[in-house]
Amino acid sequence: MNFQTWGSYSINDVSAGFAGEFLKGGAGDSVKDADVMDALEIADTSTDPAVRIASYSKALNRIADQAFAVPLFSYNTNYVFTQEVAYTPTPDEVLRFATMRWK
Repeated sequence: MNFQTWGSYSINDVSAGFAGEFLKGGAGDSVKDADVMDALEIADTSTDPAVRIASYSKALNRIADQAFAVPLFSYNTNYVFTQEVAYTPTPDEVLRFATMRWK
């Protein structure tokens, strides 16, 4: 069991979501299920909406049926910027106050 978070680079597309980051065979994938990885690869690389829907449905249903991932909660991150503060948001969207500095 582990806790993982993924901000998806704020890209509003399922291909940037948790499944591609944590269940597609990469370093964060503790399952490495071939059926899920294959379905995600097809869905992520297709431009045909019907193929994407069918492939993501296959992958996400298998993930849920096998309890490969069990989402416990979701949350949003709000950023407040001012010209007096230097800060670059991170790809995982975890707000790191320690990296902020006054200009």
